[in-house]
Amino acid sequence: MRATALALLLVVSASGVARAEGVPPPPVPQLPDEPLPEWHPPPPTNRHAMFLQMSPQMQDAQKIRQAGLWISSFGWAQLLLGGVLYAWAADLNQDEGSPPPPNVPGLFNPQLEDERNRVLGATRAFLTIGGIMAAGGFVLYTMGQWKITSHHKSHPSEPLPPLSGF
Repeated sequence: MRATALALLLVVSASGVARAEGVPPPPVPQLPDEPLPEWHPPPPTNRHAMFLQMSPQMQDAQKIRQAGLWISSFGWAQLLLGGVLYAWAADLNQDEGSPPPPNVPGLFNPQLEDERNRVLGATRAFLTIGGIMAAGGFVLYTMGQWKITSHHKSHPSEPLPPLSGF
């Protein structure tokens, strides 16, 4: 069955090719030439120069601003982690200060106190370092923004970085 269909397909396609070779193409029409319209130069424009990128001063200010954003965001993340650790230390402190069971007099667990001290030390470190990074990042961001503003006032036609406040 397949062989018959394939043979029939070959016969039909071969006869179509033979018929197409015997027909000459139509003649190309001879059209008269049309003259081109009269050319005029484009009208002059009074545009300012187009800047394709920011000036090096603006790029430096943008880098300082971006560094401030990154440092500040890491600082805020550390402050959040310090708050979580502080809540954990408070929970450990409550566990340590809870009264012992009534049938066991004077039960004290020094390992629980050591764990609370470690968590409290980590809390202080995260809060201190996170606060310094958040404040330092804000100062860097403000310094970069000030440089962008002062450069933009002296060169108003130059492009600005995205989200520059203008």
